[in-house]
Amino acid sequence: MEEGRFFRITNAGHDYIATIRDEKVWAKTKELAGKAGGVTLEMLKTIAFGVFKAKAAELTGLEF
Repeated sequence: MEEGRFFRITNAGHDYIATIRDEKVWAKTKELAGKAGGVTLEMLKTIAFGVFKAKAAELTGLEF
């Protein structure tokens, strides 16, 4: 058994995790990605950020 495995999450990784933390954002992200039939991680990140921005705009009335 291996012990002490460490890994590093980049700042971009932390941003992505923060973006999809909300279950509704993650669900919508998966729905939209599924319509594309397959996406890269970079595309998934872009979709998630778009969903996140739309939700933030809806809640605040601000444009992002």
